[in-house]
Amino acid sequence: MRYLIGALVTLGILVTGASATELSERRAFWETHAYLCDLAPPAFPSKEALGHPDDCDDGDMTLFNGLLCTAGVAAGCDGVARAQGPDGRWWRSPRRIGREAPAHDVSFSPDQSLGVLLYVLTKHDRAAFDRWTSWLETNRPCAIEIADRCVQRGWLRFCRDDADKRCTLRPADCVRIEMAAHSLGTDGGVCRRVMKELKLPEDVLLDIDDFLVSSAAVNDPGYPLHLVAAGIVLARLNGVDTPKLRQAAGILAARVPGNPFFQYLHSGTTAATVTATLGICPAPDRLSTNRFQWVWEREPKPESWRESMYWECVFLANLLEPPAPK
Repeated sequence: MRYLIGALVTLGILVTGASATELSERRAFWETHAYLCDLAPPAFPSKEALGHPDDCDDGDMTLFNGLLCTAGVAAGCDGVARAQGPDGRWWRSPRRIGREAPAHDVSFSPDQSLGVLLYVLTKHDRAAFDRWTSWLETNRPCAIEIADRCVQRGWLRFCRDDADKRCTLRPADCVRIEMAAHSLGTDGGVCRRVMKELKLPEDVLLDIDDFLVSSAAVNDPGYPLHLVAAGIVLARLNGVDTPKLRQAAGILAARVPGNPFFQYLHSGTTAATVTATLGICPAPDRLSTNRFQWVWEREPKPESWRESMYWECVFLANLLEPPAPK
């Protein structure tokens, strides 16, 4: 968050005047209407499971709460912190700790790991990061078993209940973990240790800006491109500011010009981005009727405000015009 704001101050493009006032007023409205899941008190930001009062649509909230945390939303930081189990393993939300497939959805994913890293960097929570990476290293699947004894552990995974292997760490995940460890001043060599043990080549661990610029160019529109945007936020928290990273943000903005989050990452706070945010997000005269979308991860469509969870609007408003300290 400090990096993002600092970059805008340097550019001298913070919003002032009437647009800032309107954004501040609308942010207060969004905060009032944003959905909170109270099924695992204290309540945490979530999507709403409309028509199911005994449920919350919180399957992706470690990612979204991590993003909220970077934007100064304390409830988002708390939502990620409380989604970590006592053994160091991270889950999709505080309410989902202990819930595994097949009785429930797979308990985690690489997408959610972005939220973890956003949180630990924003809050400098080195202890939580160390517990997590320790869990990753000690919970590798068994690759070779002889006489009911595991004689060789396999590659790293974010969860243990993924029959489809969706929790398998990818090269970019390893690079991000290493970068976060460097920023936190702790050990992040878990991937390289396992690569050495399994005799895997380390040259797949490219610079993060290479991953991001290629992903920005080839990922499908919708949530795959939004993951690139989240990756850019994470890279900037790690202090990365390279031509390739700026190129990745420019590609996002060019591919989806109707997404103000992408425009913000490319151009910072501009009057056009503020106007677009106000036009897409709900207002007192046009309420969301189904609070289940983080609209920045969807392709733009008319009347997106009808499905807004409000939290994504709070998130972007805080980036565009940081609120005064409370």
